[in-house]
Amino acid sequence: MEGAIPGPDADGYRTPQASPGPVPDPVTRLAADRGLGALVDVRRQLTTASMTIIGVVTSVVCVLLMWGLFELTKSASFLSSLHQIAYAVHLPLLFGLVWGVGYTIRGLAQGGRAHYLYENGLVFARRTRQDAFTWQDITGLSPLYERRDQGREGKVLGYTITPSRGAPFAVPLVLKDGRDPFMDRIITNVQALGRPVQ
Repeated sequence: MEGAIPGPDADGYRTPQASPGPVPDPVTRLAADRGLGALVDVRRQLTTASMTIIGVVTSVVCVLLMWGLFELTKSASFLSSLHQIAYAVHLPLLFGLVWGVGYTIRGLAQGGRAHYLYENGLVFARRTRQDAFTWQDITGLSPLYERRDQGREGKVLGYTITPSRGAPFAVPLVLKDGRDPFMDRIITNVQALGRPVQ
């Protein structure tokens, strides 16, 4: 199929191709300038629009539920059980409202993120900036764990890539049949250069 990302080869990696879906011109130019070779795969995270929609919808739903609870209990006695239940429900809704507003602001400020995997490196793109890294530019990888109580590490959610210049950034893990070919290719290339992978 034209423009589709091919499936994994025998070695588990995707065959490099010119364009697996739309790639922004600044990313293509940056990858060419850095000599990253052919595009292999793209991993997109939430976009600015989707983050904004999720945040706004969460905030609006929380406000409507809080208003509905207020209307339901305004004629009830302050000490009534209905009022006490509504009070207990208001607190999580208030946290939901704050989370929704914060998520909307984060979406507008940071924008969407995408990782473009090339034969010879990686481009990390944010709303207003793109950074390209050859495999030699990456000094190490460390797993990003789900947080658990009492300091226990949960499942691996992704990996933090530490470049020789600039700030570290995370690549989410997307497992299919127990493997993530996108992340496997990064790990293999970084390990081949003797860089630490935890």
